[in-house]
Amino acid sequence: MLTHCRGADNSTGTSALQSVSLIRAAEIGERLGADPLPFLLATPTWATGTIEASELVARLAAYECSGTEPGRADLDQALLRLDREVPPEARAAATKLTSPAGRRLAAWLASGGLPDPAVSRGIEPLRWRTPLPGVLVRTEAVPGYEDHSEPFRSLLGAHDPIASPCKCGVGGECSPHALALLPQHREVIAAQMLVSFGHLAESDNAGKGAPVLPTLAESGGPAGPATHLLLAYGLGARRMQEQLFAVEAMLILAARGQLDAARLGADIAELIRLRRRLKLQRVAMALREAVRTGTYATVWAVLSAALPSLLTGAVPHGLLAVLTLAAECAERCGARGTIPEINELAARSGSSQLVKQARRIKNATEMPAEEQ
Repeated sequence: MLTHCRGADNSTGTSALQSVSLIRAAEIGERLGADPLPFLLATPTWATGTIEASELVARLAAYECSGTEPGRADLDQALLRLDREVPPEARAAATKLTSPAGRRLAAWLASGGLPDPAVSRGIEPLRWRTPLPGVLVRTEAVPGYEDHSEPFRSLLGAHDPIASPCKCGVGGECSPHALALLPQHREVIAAQMLVSFGHLAESDNAGKGAPVLPTLAESGGPAGPATHLLLAYGLGARRMQEQLFAVEAMLILAARGQLDAARLGADIAELIRLRRRLKLQRVAMALREAVRTGTYATVWAVLSAALPSLLTGAVPHGLLAVLTLAAECAERCGARGTIPEINELAARSGSSQLVKQARRIKNATEMPAEEQ
């Protein structure tokens, strides 16, 4: 009998993310003897884990022809990997399927697939492992999550790391494999990565988590607060190798039109100024690497959102590097818009480097385009 995994029960020490592969392996093992599966329904079409709808329709049609009953976990995983873009012909072909699994797929495609859950930000509670609280993301239960088997039901259920912090081990959920469980709903997985990733970004073990960021950027679905917080943590990682993964992810999102630069800049400023979880000097180094690709406008958009908070209160270490980079980006991309905190700094007397760079930014953003 297939072992039941209580993916939502933190006392088991195994999260829903980590349980999926165990459940699927157990299901496959049970079928090997008497009723082996001809192939797996949930085999991805793309490296992100996504399955094209037309392929899943064809696979279920082949199952029907051979009289094969799908595995429950395999079918659940296949449905959760479906691409958001469904060709009309795939929907039409699905209506011709006659098995319970085929009818479930047809209804799934007709309804538009898995909805996006509501998400909200919150502050991590103080615990022995978190002397400085970070920012986490709650996700509400995905509508219809009860229709899935475990551990998918727990994976799609409400996730509240603030009111009910996880007691299980950390680190294993920060992997491309975890993102492949819901490749078109990255916010669900990203929210569950935040606790582990926040710690990894502060430690010498950051390399265990940061490589997931480019995969996160290549995944589908909204890039919301969890995605941008992971990116902010990555840009502030301890080592340049990990920062470069975050830079790559930022550029992928920007190229796809999915980067919310204002959100990212505000997250960076909050994690530095209010939460003291990141060091500004490291973020400046990462963004300096980004502009080597010529993405001046993107980096300016991030920095211009971060600067108001960074310029309030005591001068953080690394501010000069950030202002110098911001001035270069503003000059190179023809930036426009007034930042009151920059104007205030630029108006100060003296010739300190901070004041000089503020004046560069002010002059660049006020200069007529034809003069630049």
